Amino acid sequence: MEDNKIKYAINFDITGTACNLDCSYCYRKGQGISDRSTPAKFNYSVEHMVKALSKKRLGGNAIICICGGGETLLPKETVPLIKGFLKEGHIVDLVSNLTLPHRIDELLDTPKEDLERLILKASLHYIELKRLNKLDDYFNNFNRLIKAGASGSPILTICEEYIPLLDEIKQTCLEKINDLPHITCAIDNFNTTMNPREFYTPEFVEMVKEKFNSGIFETFSELLKVKPQDHFCYAGDWDLIINADNGDTKKCFYAPTEQNIFKDINKPIKFEPIGYNCPKPNCALNYNWCSMGIMPDLNTKTYSQILFRPNTYNKKVLELLDFKFKDFKKEYSEEEKNIISEKVKEKFNKLSKKSRKIGIKNKIRLKIYNYLKKQLEKKGLI
Repeated sequence: MEDNKIKYAINFDITGTACNLDCSYCYRKGQGISDRSTPAKFNYSVEHMVKALSKKRLGGNAIICICGGGETLLPKETVPLIKGFLKEGHIVDLVSNLTLPHRIDELLDTPKEDLERLILKASLHYIELKRLNKLDDYFNNFNRLIKAGASGSPILTICEEYIPLLDEIKQTCLEKINDLPHITCAIDNFNTTMNPREFYTPEFVEMVKEKFNSGIFETFSELLKVKPQDHFCYAGDWDLIINADNGDTKKCFYAPTEQNIFKDINKPIKFEPIGYNCPKPNCALNYNWCSMGIMPDLNTKTYSQILFRPNTYNKKVLELLDFKFKDFKKEYSEEEKNIISEKVKEKFNKLSKKSRKIGIKNKIRLKIYNYLKKQLEKKGLI
């Protein structure tokens, strides 16, 4: 079992916005993005990307969360990527609406010993699935994968429209999969406060906890109260965010890009913690990282404990996820933490200034634009 320990947590973000659903609470809409048609693109082959995250290069196994800007399984490359990562020995956390039967067929053509390390974060877009008459497809595809050895849960993101339907949704899940869904809440102002919507009251929280007994929701609610900047975070050291498009890699969401791990896969990957420099208002949506102990002083359940459902998770994957990084990773002294944090802060400031710099070609374009604009204004044309 020692060789199978999870050494890193990785978010592998597939670009593009193409999606076959149109949910009102979509996180892309929360970021001000309404486009649902831009396909994902990959500058490197599947084989290259899998080698870039090989067990040998990482120095151990990882849990890799694969999530798309639209529907994750739409690109033809996604399933081969999943299979490649599983073959390496990694766990794959797949975020998908599970409405594409041909992709499920492709996933089912995976050795059982690998499929047992696949976790389904099966986004339950209940109203949209009913509107499109795809609810049965969703549960059928979910059950096919669970029966074949995968683990997972429906994940319901509660928004205003769902509140009157919670009992119906609960009963549907019990009938279709003999288990309850996990719960999160719709978020507003993704780039600023990242707070849940107005309906998220203490009464609502207690009602959802009682109705669904969701470890994810419980952890989500706890993390909303935590200010990440008050805690030394090992994001960047124990985990990474990777852009699947080109390999650009950063420590955390909203942090600047610091390296590219695809350009030369013979080079070692650089690992360094973000420290006290968290760029986010809260870490509620990163309940997975926090449950693995990315901020070791936070007292949360393990990822295995918050995911657990009695009928849809296999014993093997639950055992692999029942850990905290601090059990086998090096922690820094207080003095080291302060030194690292100052170093990272300076680096972020430099990267931020660099990204704001206007290149000489763009300066020339800007001068031409301003000149033409003035000429047109003089002539009364604009």
